[in-house]
Amino acid sequence: MRSSALLAAVLLFAVVPSSAADLVTLIGPDGRVALSDAEQAEISTIVKREAESCSISSVGYPEIYRDRDAAATWQTIQRGRHLHIRYERPLVIRRGVGGGSPVVASEVLTGLTNPKFPDQPITRHDGVVTMHSKCGGQFGIELMCLPKLRPYFEPKVLENNCAILERMRRSS
Repeated sequence: MRSSALLAAVLLFAVVPSSAADLVTLIGPDGRVALSDAEQAEISTIVKREAESCSISSVGYPEIYRDRDAAATWQTIQRGRHLHIRYERPLVIRRGVGGGSPVVASEVLTGLTNPKFPDQPITRHDGVVTMHSKCGGQFGIELMCLPKLRPYFEPKVLENNCAILERMRRSS
């Protein structure tokens, strides 16, 4: 019995993503898309940097978002193509808070229904949804140029944006 429990624990550990246990889910038009551990880690890192780059949030600037229901927006995004990242260690987003307390986010959701660019991230922690905008565009370009995400965007837009990304990488 004890060896069975040990074997079960070893097998459970083996299927947990090695990307610091962050869980990345990509939902395409036909449902969930399989992602390798390396793809999950790369997406998780890019989305984290994107969320941290946003200069406006519904916490710091509620008047900008007063006509939007953040929880309903979260549900709408989840019904379409999207990326959902659940972070083992919540993010602390200091920008976009208008001098107030940082936004804590254990989940980030990014819609992929626009064929020209990924949506701005929306975050959630303990059931509280925060909307974000004016996020660093280079992170959206990084996401759309990843092989697993390319099918969701128009070829001409990809060609242009991925060329911009290559120029940015060469110049840095």
